[in-house]
Amino acid sequence: MVPGPNERRSFRLISIIVLLPLLWIHSLFGANHPQSNDVQPITGEPKVSIKIMDAAREIKYANSASYVIQATVQNGKIEEFFSISEIKIIRDRDGLSVYDRDAGIIIEGAAHLCISEEESAGIASVNGDSYRGNIHIFPNKAGKTMKVINQLGMESYLKGVIPSEMGKRQPDELEALKAQAVAARTYALEKLLRGGKSGVLENTILDMVYAGYDKEYELANEAVDSTAGEVIMFDGNLIRAYFFSTCGGKTENIQDAWGEDPADYCVSINDGDYCAWSKSYSWEDEFEIGLLRERIDSYFKDNVGIGIKGEIQDIKIITRSGSGRVNLLKVYTDEDQYELKGDKIRWAIRSSANESRILPSTLFEIKIEKDDFGNIESVKFVGKGNGHGIGMCQCGAIGRARQGQSCREIVSTYYDGAYIIRVY
Repeated sequence: MVPGPNERRSFRLISIIVLLPLLWIHSLFGANHPQSNDVQPITGEPKVSIKIMDAAREIKYANSASYVIQATVQNGKIEEFFSISEIKIIRDRDGLSVYDRDAGIIIEGAAHLCISEEESAGIASVNGDSYRGNIHIFPNKAGKTMKVINQLGMESYLKGVIPSEMGKRQPDELEALKAQAVAARTYALEKLLRGGKSGVLENTILDMVYAGYDKEYELANEAVDSTAGEVIMFDGNLIRAYFFSTCGGKTENIQDAWGEDPADYCVSINDGDYCAWSKSYSWEDEFEIGLLRERIDSYFKDNVGIGIKGEIQDIKIITRSGSGRVNLLKVYTDEDQYELKGDKIRWAIRSSANESRILPSTLFEIKIEKDDFGNIESVKFVGKGNGHGIGMCQCGAIGRARQGQSCREIVSTYYDGAYIIRVY
């Protein structure tokens, strides 16, 4: 959704606050920076912003401590209010209005709200979900909805990411949690420095799954604290630290999955059976031919602007990458033929049971069932792994930690030639 004028004005202020500490990092990681440990430390922990709601119609906010509301009204003036009560925020015709449970309406027509703990000691509750840090609220341009941003320190952010990405782990899996913490920290810093539209991360798989304070637990927090400020570098630069659930035995080259330029640290490796314990290590998904056509047709309509013509007569794997994943899949109809390439195959052939889920991986075989007249009745995909296959296999990292491998060993395995360095 395109932000309105007031949203853009207020949001630029936040982006500057978030990105200033990151500029320190950017100055250290030039393309010609040598591979050495003489990188100067960064002063202070960077802050990050995460979009936690995109179109909220009503927001209920509370805090375990007293808090401050800073309201930017339409003329640009900032007004401050202190509260210990629950408040309700709605989007009305003139902007944002705030209702205090005890005092009634206290703010009208605001263009931006920043809610922060008075002494940085509380935990915020936003529509029942708990978060560390500050909450920023903006009115969306269209409709009576609001965008909600959680702004907090990088380490606090990671404490809400690691449990969501890795689940509840045991003490013998701590090194995998540490590897995930370092990879997640690197991913966030690199993406922000690369210049996201607004310096804001998504709280979903579009970036990293972030659940705030509610899912935090001691072992995951230990992994974050013990690696604080550590990032992964290659040839003097932050890497793009991609990760995914389960590789099925081999990871993938970035150019084969996404068609991007090759990266020396994002290469296919043989991961053995370290992730064989994962429930996604092997899988099957069977489609009646009509449903498969519906899935593929929908993909082409959404991404090409026109659906497929005719009925499916055949579907063939044309080429595979070195890891065994499907590089090129062709769908033949009685009127035309259609190509699907790399990781896009997963988005075209969504789950037979749930259209919101994509195919687990492109590491698969195809089994076709036909009737007595040679017409396709069903197509079964029999595969291994879950995810794009690039970078660190999360379940493989857990398997390696169980076998006694350290965080640094895990990281250097999945990001070939990369190394860990502390930058703040």
